[in-house]
Amino acid sequence: GDIAGLQNLYLSYNQIVTFNPTIPLPAGLTFLYLNGNQMTTQGYVDSKPWADTMNVVANRGKIYFYNNIDTVVGTSLAEELTSKGWVIV
Repeated sequence: GDIAGLQNLYLSYNQIVTFNPTIPLPAGLTFLYLNGNQMTTQGYVDSKPWADTMNVVANRGKIYFYNNIDTVVGTSLAEELTSKGWVIV
């Protein structure tokens, strides 16, 4: 299917440990919900390659990470996503 117009992606409350999609997410994505999963500090480290590939876009949107096993705050993933224009919630 065509995901080019996707703005909100809800992946909350699954069993996600690492989020490192093999295809780029749509440029228009403004909300990504990864809260309530099984992400740990190691999972965030393993998810960073995905963030590394993004372009910088001012005021890109929000990514929700609350209610995971460990907090994303202070990780290299959070720093990378923030540098690319995301707000971490």
